[in-house]
Amino acid sequence: MKIKMLVVLAVASMSTVSLASEASTVVIKKPTVIHDQQNRSLDVVQVMRENLDGSFTILKIEPEKEVIAFFNRACKEEFGPDAKYMGLVDETRISAETIYSYSCIEQH
Repeated sequence: MKIKMLVVLAVASMSTVSLASEASTVVIKKPTVIHDQQNRSLDVVQVMRENLDGSFTILKIEPEKEVIAFFNRACKEEFGPDAKYMGLVDETRISAETIYSYSCIEQH
């Protein structure tokens, strides 16, 4: 099994950020536009938790089914029909709100 990384830019929207308190953890919902390598885009909401060091932990990206389909298509186009989106792993962290990467798994 090979794991390959593709870089995806997530351009933060200027829309309102909503905050919700969950057991003393602040959850941020940030409207964002993601782009693939072919410059297609998808409007999503990043659900994140801000960490003490100023980084963010991505909890999920909504709408989940559309995000998975979007990244699966990008992975297949970049690496072939056996590639698929790996999804978020536990404690996926980004140091800035605007740039992160996603992972593709290519099985042989």
